[in-house]
This record gives sequence, C-alpha cells and structure tokens, in this order.
Amino acid sequence: MNDIITIHNTIDESPVCYPYKSLIFPGGEPHVQVDPQYITDKNVWVDARICSADGFMTLLCLLDAIDHCRPRRMALFLPYYPGARQDRYQDGTAFTLQLYGRALRRISLHSILVLDPHSDMLRAIVDVDAIEAHEVAIPLNNKYRGIIAPDKGASGRCAKFASAAKIDLIIEARKVRNPETGKLSNFSIDMRHRAGRYLIVDDICDGGGTFIGLADEIKRQSPDCNLDLWVSHGIFSKGYDELLNRFDKIITTDSFPSTYLMEFHNRIAVRPLWYHAAHFMKERLG
Repeated sequence: MNDIITIHNTIDESPVCYPYKSLIFPGGEPHVQVDPQYITDKNVWVDARICSADGFMTLLCLLDAIDHCRPRRMALFLPYYPGARQDRYQDGTAFTLQLYGRALRRISLHSILVLDPHSDMLRAIVDVDAIEAHEVAIPLNNKYRGIIAPDKGASGRCAKFASAAKIDLIIEARKVRNPETGKLSNFSIDMRHRAGRYLIVDDICDGGGTFIGLADEIKRQSPDCNLDLWVSHGIFSKGYDELLNRFDKIITTDSFPSTYLMEFHNRIAVRPLWYHAAHFMKERLG
C-alpha cells in the first residue's frame, strides 16, 4: 500500500494532477522537485492520502518545495490525519498528534482540511477545518431503524449522522479495552426486541475488532437484526472478510489508500472525497 499525494489548482473542475518528481536518497531521505510553472502565483492545494511515516515526510518535503515556488496561496487536504489516536500526554509514550501538528505549523499553509477527526484535541493543536462524516455519507440507500454508536466516544458523531439521515433512534454500546494489550471484551448493548436494519457508525476501522465483537453480541441478542457499517476511515489492517461475514454492507470513504483496492467489491461502497475537498478549496482559496 502506497501513500498517494497529488497537487491541484483551484481552477480545475475535475481531478487534474500537476506533476512533481520524488525519490528516496540511498541514506533514506525523501526528496521532491516541483515545476514552478504550475505553482508560482497560483492557488494550489495538496491532496495527501497518507498511510506511513515516510509518506508524511515526503508530504512535508513537497509542501516546502511548493512554498519555495511562491504560490499565491497553498492549502492541504489531509483527510486521515496521522497520529489521531495518540492524542494525549502519557508517561512513557509519544504525543504523536502534537508532533505531526508541530511539523505542519512550520509550513506556510493557508488552510488545512481533514475528514471526521478522531479527536477534538486536533483542533487545539492545529487550525483545521473538517468535513463531517454525514456530509459524505448522506444520502443512504437503505432505510435504517436506528443508528448504533459502538462506544461513548462515537455518540456525538452518531447524533449528527442520525439527524442528517432523519433517523430518530440512537443506541449506544459499551466495551472494555485492556490498556496493556489493546484486547477488547465485555461488549454490551440492549438489542432485545429490536429486529430490523441498523447502521453502526464510527470514524476508524483498523483491525475491525470493535465491530466484529459488537456485531456478534447484537446477533446473539437479536438474530433477526441486519447490520451495515459506516466508517469514515477504512484502514482494514486485517482485511474485511470477517467484517463481511457479519455486515451486509460496508460504507466508507477513500481517505486511506487501502480503500482504493475495494472500490469494485459489490458489498463495499467507497465514497470519493476529491469533489468535497475541491469545493472547499475553491471557496477558501479563490
């Protein structure tokens, strides 16, 4: 899986990518070179779908190279913000979210746009605008009886989602995570006498353990439930076969490069983000 980083101009109505060269020196350092004719005195923005630390370093090099070409304005679309789950000080661990934020604040960016940030701490560290999950997901093809929040942290997101989809019922689940191992257990939710179709809504699917465990508990209580899954950022580090054994449909976005391999699966819907970002950039940069 490769990082995908492209350069665009706000005048373009379709995804035109402006060229640049990138390479890795034998010592491991990334290097990029851009052509000033596409940058100087123009409103440009960079679309960065990042899945590695190397990709983030390449992004920093590219932003710096663009800045040296004196654009009129430069902005960044970083839908999956790296380090979002390392969002607090804790003895013996890195505050990764802040490290990435400090690096970006050194670049002359007019605006940074993200999708559905995992943590409110992000806005305290970096001045960002955000696309909300429901802005991309709605309209939904299926009529759901209710929205399920997999934990308390997802409740606010689910409330906005349900309001936009005109769904009245929100059910909040609980789980226990071992802080040492990360293992999940004790899923709890009241789904008795709740037959019908439900949508579980969350921001990130990494290995999928939360959704697999929760789906199993829901099916145990109410075998007649049908479940779909919305996640704003689909990492799917353990694939999606086990998820599709439990969910009729997975809906996500192309914020993370792994989803580019899923676009043609008949039970996975991938919502593209480029036009949302392009519209924002045109309004913000001119």
